[in-house]
Amino acid sequence: MPALRDLDATFIGQYKPSGSWHEQGDQRAGAQGLLFRCPLPACSHSIVVWFADAGVPPEASPKYRWQAPGNSLADLTRSPSINLDVPYVDPKGVSHPPSCRWHGFVQNGVAK
Repeated sequence: MPALRDLDATFIGQYKPSGSWHEQGDQRAGAQGLLFRCPLPACSHSIVVWFADAGVPPEASPKYRWQAPGNSLADLTRSPSINLDVPYVDPKGVSHPPSCRWHGFVQNGVAK
């Protein structure tokens, strides 16, 4: 079970309507979300999760918002779970199998 630090995690903030943000590193203060590498060894993508009540507009993707108690990468815990094992529906409404099957939690700074 890798620690967030092992997954190159960084707090993110200053979300912009263009979909961009600023990487804050280890600074939790003012963070709106978290960016980290997928913990599955076969994956090479990153995961973005937005914190609830952090000022991220509802149209920002992903749509879900997580509770995230903790003051640092070492003690961050998020709930509910992060489920990437869901089909992708394209703009034409066609469903495609997920490219990533990770469904897990972050508890005390560790991806499980």
